[in-house]
Amino acid sequence: ATRSLQILLLLFSMTGQAIAQYDVSALVKKLQSPRAEERLAAAAEVASLGPKAQDAIPAMIEALKCERMDILFVSPQVAASRKTITDSIVFIGAGAIPQLEAALDHDNGLVRVWSALALQQIDSDRTQRVVPILIAALNAGGEVAADAAIALENIGEPAADAIEPLIEALANDSLEVRCNAAYAIASVAKGPKASALVKALHHENPLVCIGAGFALQKVNPNSLDSVLDVVKEGVRHESPVVRLQSVWAIGQMGPAAAPAVPDAVNAMDKLAPDPRAYFFGGPPGRYTVDPSLALVATGKMAVDPLVGALSHDLVRVRVMAAIALLSIDPSHFPKVAPILKAGMNDNDQFTSSMATQLWTQYTLSQERDLSVLVQALVDHRGMGPSPVGFLLAQRGSAAVEPLMKVLKAGDGRAARAAIRGLQQIGSPAIPPLKDAMQSEDTQIRMFAITALAGMRQPPRESLIAALDDDSYPVRRVAKYALKALAANAESRRAE
Repeated sequence: ATRSLQILLLLFSMTGQAIAQYDVSALVKKLQSPRAEERLAAAAEVASLGPKAQDAIPAMIEALKCERMDILFVSPQVAASRKTITDSIVFIGAGAIPQLEAALDHDNGLVRVWSALALQQIDSDRTQRVVPILIAALNAGGEVAADAAIALENIGEPAADAIEPLIEALANDSLEVRCNAAYAIASVAKGPKASALVKALHHENPLVCIGAGFALQKVNPNSLDSVLDVVKEGVRHESPVVRLQSVWAIGQMGPAAAPAVPDAVNAMDKLAPDPRAYFFGGPPGRYTVDPSLALVATGKMAVDPLVGALSHDLVRVRVMAAIALLSIDPSHFPKVAPILKAGMNDNDQFTSSMATQLWTQYTLSQERDLSVLVQALVDHRGMGPSPVGFLLAQRGSAAVEPLMKVLKAGDGRAARAAIRGLQQIGSPAIPPLKDAMQSEDTQIRMFAITALAGMRQPPRESLIAALDDDSYPVRRVAKYALKALAANAESRRAE
């Protein structure tokens, strides 16, 4: 077992006394809940019980269906949910094998895919048994194919037989399938197997060239120049799908793709922002095709080309360039302020929405009254996370009390912004957060633990103490926070 897994198992044992009191039949009912959150919480409890939860296996396998929950966003969070359930089945161990074997013939493709991965993770000797099933699933389309690629990515090099089918999947009509296939190839195609990618770099389908190029530079950094030529050509392509796939590659490659920035900026009049990319905030996600976020990921080398784009004829391009510049360096605001002000009245709804959000952020940054900022944070309903939490964090210890009031008010969206602000403030926020861990409200205790866990120097003793909390959700948040901290520490040691 890896060190991280050993730490996780230790945490499980520390909470074992309380967990043992759970009735597996009650967990089965939770696994059948129509609420995704309740199903996932039950799956985590199954993982804590390990082999003792064997009676929950049929319900766990059924929960793997975990169909798409909405129509606006692509669903990486749903795929992540299925992966969480799969990991919980793996903790049950060998006792799950017979039912997982039977599930390989299930009429639901998602169940087949994730049961195959669980089976392989429990018993690696079954790799050759499950890989053909996952390869077949790549042809099923939709979420089944996208998830099959994720499963192959998790298996890695032992799934080398899947390289050619995965390369074919790079031409799939679905963005999710193409992106997941590229990541899977990077995981599977090690050593001599990477030669298939060199050939695919010259495929007649440009989508295959781009996906193969992304994977190739992952496994062989010396191939970067050839890959960049493919990406540059892609952003200039006549097909909008090919252009977006090249934008995706730039964002995923990050600073390595900096030489392609001028080509991407020059093509921005043929690119469009992706409003979905701003809903959750943060760096580019696995399926992000937003030009601004992709350019931000390349780093400061993007600044000069973006400054040039501020004088473009199209308002949309000017606003996208402004968004990227501000994300790289907020000091550019005086230069982009007139562009944002004009963009607020643009006919394109997303352009006007983003311009308004950034303009509001600037004007609020000049506000000295903390109560005005707090109210703006609570009222925020725009796309993406509220920028006001960061503005409050800049006020230091003076903002701790108002941010704590927002956290305790229980509005989830506002509380998340408050948590980020408290994390940025750091040490002055620790004492009131520790006090909040004594709240009778379970949600407030969870918010407090989340805030503490994200500190630059988190108080581990408080997180460890939370492992004995009366509420399972609180214990679970503390457990995974400690796991993440341990994994980060291990990663730093490895570097």
